[in-house]
Amino acid sequence: ALGGADDDDETEADAADAAGAEATAGSVQGPGRGHGRTVSATGSEAGSQPGESVSALPLGVVMRRLGGLVLPETKSRLVEEAIDASWERNRLPTMSVVIDNALAFQSVDAGVTDSAISTCVFVQAFEQLSRWPASRFRERLDSRERLFVVSYRGEDGVDWGGLYREALTRAVEDLFPPAGAASAVGAAMASKAADAAATGHGSAASGSAAAAAAAASDGRTADGSAGASVVGGLRSWLASLAGKDLGATSAPASSAGATGSPAASASAAHSAAGAKAGTGLGIDLFLPTPNARSGAGPGQEKCLPNPRLTGPRQLRMFEFVGRLMGLSMRQRIFLPFELPPLVWKVLAGDTAGMSVRDLAECDVATASLIERALAAADGRGARVPGLCFSVATSDGSLVDLLPGGGAAKVESRADHRRWAALALRRRLGEFEPQLAAMRTGLLGVVPPRAIRMCSWSELEVFVCGDARVDVDALAEHTVCEGYGPNDRPLRLLFRCLRGMSQQDRSRFIRFVWGRSRLPRGSRWPRPFKVSRHFGGDHSLPVAHSCFFQLELPPYSSEAVLRRRLMTALDYGMDSFLLA
Repeated sequence: ALGGADDDDETEADAADAAGAEATAGSVQGPGRGHGRTVSATGSEAGSQPGESVSALPLGVVMRRLGGLVLPETKSRLVEEAIDASWERNRLPTMSVVIDNALAFQSVDAGVTDSAISTCVFVQAFEQLSRWPASRFRERLDSRERLFVVSYRGEDGVDWGGLYREALTRAVEDLFPPAGAASAVGAAMASKAADAAATGHGSAASGSAAAAAAAASDGRTADGSAGASVVGGLRSWLASLAGKDLGATSAPASSAGATGSPAASASAAHSAAGAKAGTGLGIDLFLPTPNARSGAGPGQEKCLPNPRLTGPRQLRMFEFVGRLMGLSMRQRIFLPFELPPLVWKVLAGDTAGMSVRDLAECDVATASLIERALAAADGRGARVPGLCFSVATSDGSLVDLLPGGGAAKVESRADHRRWAALALRRRLGEFEPQLAAMRTGLLGVVPPRAIRMCSWSELEVFVCGDARVDVDALAEHTVCEGYGPNDRPLRLLFRCLRGMSQQDRSRFIRFVWGRSRLPRGSRWPRPFKVSRHFGGDHSLPVAHSCFFQLELPPYSSEAVLRRRLMTALDYGMDSFLLA
C-alpha cells in the first residue's frame, strides 16, 4: 500500500511552529475587513476560545484562522520553510520510469478511458512508481533536475530534465479530458450508470464503508489515516446539515419509477448533454462536472473524482494522484490539475462552511433544485412538483436518498427541507473515499503543517501555479545567445507571444521547457534562453526542453515567425531529439 503521513505525527514540529507563532502574528495587515476576525495586541484572535492565545497554537492553525490577514509573501515563506524542513536524504537505487509511447498512443487512438485496461502515460507511471514509499517523493532533485529518470522504450533521448517534466505533464493531462472532449467521457459514464439503474444492478455504497473496506483490502497502515481524518470531519459536518432524523445515509439506486422527477430530469440532462460530443480522451479516474456536460454554469473546464471507482487498485491510483500533487507543490513544477473548489477545500481541510454554493460550482442544475426546495420549505416559493427522495449524482445516475426514495414523493414543507439537506449531504460527500486517498497521497509528500497553513485557493496556487502565462515576466527572465536583447528577432518573438491565446502560450512553454506553467514570483530555477539558429524563413525553431532554450532563426517577419512557431507547436510537442 502507498504510505501517507498523519496530521498528528508532528508533535515536536508543531511545538516549534507554536514558538514562532507570536512573531508571525506581527505580520498581519491589521483588523480583518470582510473576514469577521481581528487580532489584539496580545496576539489573541476574536472568535477563538476565551483566554486562548495565538502563540499557544500550532502555526498551521494560526495561519488558517487568520486567513487573508496574513501577507501572501509571509505565508509563502512559511509554507516553503515547512517543506524545506522535511527533505529526505537521496537514496539508491534511483527511481526510474520507462514510458512505452507505442502503448500510450494505442490507448489514445482506441479511445480507451477505462483505468483498468488503459496503457496511457499516467497508468504506466503509476505501475512503476507507486511501489516506492512516500518518503522517496520527498527527496531533492538530482543535478539534472529530476526526481526519477525517464526513458522512452525504443527511442533515443538524453534526459537532462526535459523528458522528466514532459512525462509528468503528460501523466496529469491523461487524467483530464481536453477542452471540447469532456462531455463525451461524461456521457459514457452517465450511460453506464443509467443502464445499471434501469436493470436494478446499480447501487450507491456508503462512502465511509467503501473507504474502510478498501483500506482493509489494501493493507493500509496508520500512515493512511491522514487523508481520512479530514474527510471524516467533513462527514460529521455533512451529517449536521440534515438534522437528527435523516434515516439511512445510503440506499440502492433509484428505480425506474423516479424518471419523472426533477432529479431524474437533471440526470437525463447530464447524460443528453454529454451524448452530443465526439470521442473524449482522458481516463475515467475523473469525470467532467455536470456543468461541463450541460454547458451551463461555472467550472465547465473542471473535473471531479469518479465516485464509482472504489476498488483497491483504483483508490491506490487516487493516492498516486495525491502524490503527484505533492510533488508538483514541493518541486514547484505547477502541474495542471483541473479540479473545482469543492475538491481543493477537502484536500486543504478547509471544509467549514461548505454549502450549496460549492455544489453550484460543479452542478448548477442540482444546486438550483436544492435552493428551490429550501425556498418551498421556508414558504418563500412554491412546492417543487414531481420531486421524490432521489437525486442525480455527478456521473448522471440517480440514487435514492432513503430506502425506496424514488417512489416517495416530496410534498410537505418538512419534506422539502429534508430532501434539500439529504441531497446536499449526498452530493458534497459523494467523493469521500477518493478524496481521502488523494489527501493521503498529498500528505505523504508535503508535511501536514504546510497544508494546514493554506486556504483551499492558496493550496490550488501552490500546487498548480498560475494558468496564465505572463509574457512580460517571461521577457524579464530571458537571456540571449547570438542575439542582443533588443534585436529584431527577440522583439518579433515576444510580440508574437503577446498575440497568442493563453492556451497557445501554455503550449509554447511546454514546447521549450516540458511544463505548461511558469514559476511563481522571482524564484525561477533557470532563465529562458533564446539562441540564434542559423537558418532562414524555411527553418523551424528548435527547442531544448531540458534547458528551457529556444533556437530561433532570424525570420523576416512576424507572420513567418508565427507560422513556423505554430507548426512546431502542432507537430513537435511529443518528439525529442535532445531533451
